[in-house]
Amino acid sequence: MNYLLHCIIIEIFMAIYCYLFGSNAFHVPQKNKKYLAMTVITKSCLYNVITLYLCYIGVIENTYRYGLLNIFCIVVIFAIYKLITGLDYIKIIIGTMLIDTFCGITIVVPYTFIYSVANKDFRFDRNFEADLGIYTIVAILLIICVGYLMDRCIVRRFLRNFAICKIPFQNLFRIICIIGFVWTMYTYSVQERSSITWLYVAVQIILALGLLYITSWFYRWSKDQRIRMENEQLNYENKVMKEYCETLEKQMETMEQFQNDIVKQMEEVEEIAKEAEDDEEIKQYAEELKLSLIHISEPTRLLSI
Repeated sequence: MNYLLHCIIIEIFMAIYCYLFGSNAFHVPQKNKKYLAMTVITKSCLYNVITLYLCYIGVIENTYRYGLLNIFCIVVIFAIYKLITGLDYIKIIIGTMLIDTFCGITIVVPYTFIYSVANKDFRFDRNFEADLGIYTIVAILLIICVGYLMDRCIVRRFLRNFAICKIPFQNLFRIICIIGFVWTMYTYSVQERSSITWLYVAVQIILALGLLYITSWFYRWSKDQRIRMENEQLNYENKVMKEYCETLEKQMETMEQFQNDIVKQMEEVEEIAKEAEDDEEIKQYAEELKLSLIHISEPTRLLSI
């Protein structure tokens, strides 16, 4: 029970700092941060705690099977990160390694140090078997302080541009990662030499690589679909705007013609007023008609402007 409690404390902080460091390093969009939180919580607080405890009490005895299972779970994590961030796998792998390293320095190192100081009979082969005490609170406070400094001074400073920077020699890194993956699978599998084990390893390799490829294809397909829908929406908006401009242009032409007609009528009224200089009644009528035409043409002139 003590070992389980220690694991829960460590893995809770692992989930917190994996989420914090991962959000900064991978530039996870706001809408996808909840999926990142669900992923790290499931991995740390559920999967890691359960599997570590089952190994500790002896339920999981075959180390190679546990190792192969962990590798496949890591591949699943990479696939989820691909959907969340859209980054290349090589960048996800390198970023995950950096984040796990920072989390280990932030959590495992301080906790183990305080635990070893508080428990003189500490040995790595005995794991965390001592009862919880005041030292646990001290370890938690130290983890919080180290995590704050790690986030402010290192992660945000050195990994803030990680998602947008270009990884040099990408093909070389890809080859190294594939070789490392296959070699790790081989290292775990040789612990039990049998045809079933080799078949199990081969199926795992095929499934893992296939999962990464399908995830990458699905991300590209969903991205293409989103771009296509955006283009269709943009084309529709352009079409509506074009129709609106054409309608507005016709209205402007009609208004311009109407204004020209009013100008001609005003010129005719002025001509009539000049011819009837001695007739005050006609002159007054012409002046009133001119004012009426000006009043009518004013809205048309403003619209044309």
